[in-house]
Amino acid sequence: MLGADFRRRAITALIGAPLVLAMIYAGLPTYVLLVIVTGLICVTELRKMIAPGSTLALITLASVMLACF
Repeated sequence: MLGADFRRRAITALIGAPLVLAMIYAGLPTYVLLVIVTGLICVTELRKMIAPGSTLALITLASVMLACF
């Protein structure tokens, strides 16, 4: 009824949500670190979708993402 991976998602939410809230509460440097790490994880996932074997694509996407900061 809930899906095969519901348990894994629930455990991730129970661990991740307090961690994210604690980083936001801790202040600006830790929040910025959280945003940068999340952005880099998203960049690697995007690279796997659009150019799976290209290191140049990874470097370019990461550079564009980091240029926002």
